[in-house]
Amino acid sequence: MATYTKINLSPGGTEGDGNPIPITDDSGNGSFIHDTTATESNQDELWLWATNIHTSEVEVTLHVGYLNNASAAATERMIVTIPAKSGWALILQGIPLRSSGSTPRRVAATAGTVNVINIVGFVNRISA
Repeated sequence: MATYTKINLSPGGTEGDGNPIPITDDSGNGSFIHDTTATESNQDELWLWATNIHTSEVEVTLHVGYLNNASAAATERMIVTIPAKSGWALILQGIPLRSSGSTPRRVAATAGTVNVINIVGFVNRISA
């Protein structure tokens, strides 16, 4: 029987404290949001919200599910525009991720303007 455990986001594979994660990178794979566990029998269901404290809308690129020892491919990216001075907007709705063998999968983000987008969320870790 599967077990569901709600956990904080784990940027870089280290469980976070639940505080908002700022997007501080505008290129490459971006700021780390969450790494799955390396245990292939576990599945992480991610829920993410973003807010924009800037005076203009900001385009955010989410890199979803790439191996954390590689770069994100174009097929592993999604783009969302966060309105200016917005409240929390749901940007990732229960997307399931599982490691590939012993290599975790990662979610990261870049933004057109850095240090104005903050991300919060949680993970439902499903263990077999």
